[in-house]
Amino acid sequence: MKIKQLDDILANKIAAGEVIERPANVVKELVENSIDASSSKIDIIIEEGGMNLIQIIDDGSGMDKEDACLCFSRHATSKIYNDQDLFCIQTLGFRGEAIPSIASISRFVLKTSDGSQGSTVIYEFGKFIEQKQSDLNRGTNISVSKLFQNVPARLKYVKSVNAEFAHIQNYVERLSLSHPDIAFTLIHNDKMTYKTNGNGNLLEVIHQIYGLSVVKNMLNLKAGNDEFQIEGFIGKIEVNRASKNHIVTMVNHRIVKNQVAIDAINQAYRKYLADNRYPIAVINIEIDPYLVDVNVHPSKLEVKFSKEYELKQLIFDAVSKTLENVNLTYQVKEERPIFKPQLDQMDLDIDFRQEIPTKVQEKPQASFIQEKKQPLFVHEEKNEYRYYLEQLPMEGDYDNEVHRYIDNLENEIRHQNKEDFDYCVDQLVDYYYQNQEIYFDNNAE
Repeated sequence: MKIKQLDDILANKIAAGEVIERPANVVKELVENSIDASSSKIDIIIEEGGMNLIQIIDDGSGMDKEDACLCFSRHATSKIYNDQDLFCIQTLGFRGEAIPSIASISRFVLKTSDGSQGSTVIYEFGKFIEQKQSDLNRGTNISVSKLFQNVPARLKYVKSVNAEFAHIQNYVERLSLSHPDIAFTLIHNDKMTYKTNGNGNLLEVIHQIYGLSVVKNMLNLKAGNDEFQIEGFIGKIEVNRASKNHIVTMVNHRIVKNQVAIDAINQAYRKYLADNRYPIAVINIEIDPYLVDVNVHPSKLEVKFSKEYELKQLIFDAVSKTLENVNLTYQVKEERPIFKPQLDQMDLDIDFRQEIPTKVQEKPQASFIQEKKQPLFVHEEKNEYRYYLEQLPMEGDYDNEVHRYIDNLENEIRHQNKEDFDYCVDQLVDYYYQNQEIYFDNNAE
């Protein structure tokens, strides 16, 4: 007999290989569970890029004692009950694989309460440790530590602390865009790096991510037909980036990488932007759950539509019309009359017979020429430096991190009077190549 049934621990490790590739995947799965639990506030606490600690705290519906223990079993879920539910998925999670997969490769501490009773369940590398009563209020508190320590082969694929946290922050930002009604707080090494107020205003979330200058140049997008309803914001042509990663697409408020929607948006912008420039866009596609399949990939980042061509045409037309309705040309200011004083012509008494000296005065030596250098980078003008940044072959979505570095560099140059252009560029290039593992890893989701 060659075929045998795998034990639960080994089966969970195999499942974890498909679901959990890095700390950002742990955050994704646990935060999505918090969203499905109708949470209005979610705190995400990270230490050392998620390798030391990942803690998710929410105020959702929580679980009772029995469910707290049952959720560690494979394919145990409260999201679907029969095969018909697979054709009408309205929650972010539904497979029942996330918690047992994470618990099989970490120390997993679950504290939860449904408001009537609280329970604490501890698993370590797939083995049950203990279950005890908890005094937690309504909600869930999950702590994940010792990640991948029982699968050392996985550790060698983990990037640096900054790279892993960049993936986490990128996904939290996208989740906040898809759920502006939830207050997200992201803390890394005891420092708060990202926060939203959860008032439901999408523009405020965009402001938290991209800043005020981008928000001022965002256009409201709204269109629909019998099958699709599209709503969101797109940037004016003045607001563009060197990467497609700033085009965020959602289906029923689920973050997805839908190439149909992304291509439609890019095509609408082609006549306005250069080939290597892409817009900032955040759109949500509302569709009947029966007309979309989210059960395509374990990561749930890919979906299939039943009418992809109709959707692509709808998005293209909506974006094109929105851009055309905006005056994309510069307005010529009305000229004002210029006061020209009347000057009397002067008569010059010049003796043209005067002999012109033939001796040419010698030019001063170059060493005596003192030319005052103007500061290349000043606090009020950073666009030139940003231009050289965007010429580098970056593929990652880490503008905020890199721009913070540039700000610090500019301050250093200004305070130390290092005005040499080559020095600035060399510093920027050195930083890029020292951190190239961030920029060449384009799998943030």
